[in-house]
Amino acid sequence: MGISGAAAATVAGQIVAALIVMKKGFRRSPERAVYPHHIGEIFRLGAPNILMQSAYTFYIFGLNLILAAFSDQAVTVLGLYYKWQSFFFIPLGAMQTCIVPVISFNYASRNIDRCKKTLWASVCFGMALMALGTLCFELIPTQMLRAFSSDEAVIDIGRVAFRIIGVSFLPLVTSLTFPVFFQAVGSSMKSSALTVIRTVVLFVPLGYAFSRIGLNWFWLTFPVTDTVTSIVGLVFYRQFLNSDYVKTPALGAAQSIAAPVLKSSAPGVIITIAREHGSSGKQIGKLVAEKLGIPFYYKEMIALAAHESGLDQEFISDVHKNSPDILRELYLSTRVVQHAIEAQEKIIRKIADNGSCVIVGRSADYVLKDYENVVRVFVHAPMEFRIGRVREVYGDTLKEAKRNIRRSDKARAAYYKHISGMRWGEAKNYELTVDSSVGTEKSAEIILAYISAHERKNSSPVR
Repeated sequence: MGISGAAAATVAGQIVAALIVMKKGFRRSPERAVYPHHIGEIFRLGAPNILMQSAYTFYIFGLNLILAAFSDQAVTVLGLYYKWQSFFFIPLGAMQTCIVPVISFNYASRNIDRCKKTLWASVCFGMALMALGTLCFELIPTQMLRAFSSDEAVIDIGRVAFRIIGVSFLPLVTSLTFPVFFQAVGSSMKSSALTVIRTVVLFVPLGYAFSRIGLNWFWLTFPVTDTVTSIVGLVFYRQFLNSDYVKTPALGAAQSIAAPVLKSSAPGVIITIAREHGSSGKQIGKLVAEKLGIPFYYKEMIALAAHESGLDQEFISDVHKNSPDILRELYLSTRVVQHAIEAQEKIIRKIADNGSCVIVGRSADYVLKDYENVVRVFVHAPMEFRIGRVREVYGDTLKEAKRNIRRSDKARAAYYKHISGMRWGEAKNYELTVDSSVGTEKSAEIILAYISAHERKNSSPVR
């Protein structure tokens, strides 16, 4: 069937692969009215990955344009390189996919040694694999080219190209593995930066610069690009090793011993408190719990989540604080962060199942959306009040207080949006909103009065 047969086989293969992947993915279609929301959510979450994939398309398109200025045969050689490259890149990519869950879980568990061992074991495997590729490209380039073309011009150009490009295979291992590693540990900025540096900053500009000297020089773009990217990756890796989270030893067994147990409680109302930074929401929640005589969960909730999941307590505690100002959604969707989010949600439900209590933060209002007898409270206050409170509690300067309030509120809003798809602080998402500038005691009284009315309405005592 010739070329048409090959094309038909390609299409058939894609269809079969899609059917296999979707075998367990079919579910009943939602109402059409929610399609725009779902589509918007898909593009919102997928935008960073879309941009990254577009970067690959951009650099390949750019390289083809540069080579087209020399000859059609030069463009053909580039295409043949990518055909042969796939024999070595597919197993390398599979290995990189496999290390992500291992690294992400161990990073969240603060088992940094296991993270490092997994990284360097994968690099060694990749080096061995790509060393084989280098040998093929250096020793038998002519035979590889003749497998697809009989054009002598293609063979002559390709022989030089394959031998130069083959040199790039070893540094290429680290230039591709480091972005995967940083994605696994939640460093989305570093991961994205390495991808952009390789595909946009280096490949096309270097290709153009080398092409001004000559066609043979153009092929140096590959080893130079991957070497520079690997060096930048090593710099980022050293920064990773020097970060406070990595340098501070895990608590290990001591963490498990110190982890609190669920406090005994009777069935009754569950109060969730979301709050703006500096609004005294935590203090108000604690006061409400004391007056009602029910358990209060804040830091205890994080310790319980760490104890039950095996993840590091500090990592879970800081999961939304550490989200970067840009690419925040990409950070929150990384596997390592998802481990922490799932651990928190599981323990929040377990706390709620245990009985009446007050839970502060962690989007508990949404996590418990299917629970009955939940009162969702949002505590807010004017900016001037919050600035004064932050300066009093944390000793911040005026400038620091404003910056920290802005950053904390953005991080909390992004976390809530990621968890729920809804807007943080929007009144319709809560049964009660309280302006805490009236004072901690007065705010607690407002909440208690609402709880009392809520209990009378439902005829269900708190204890």
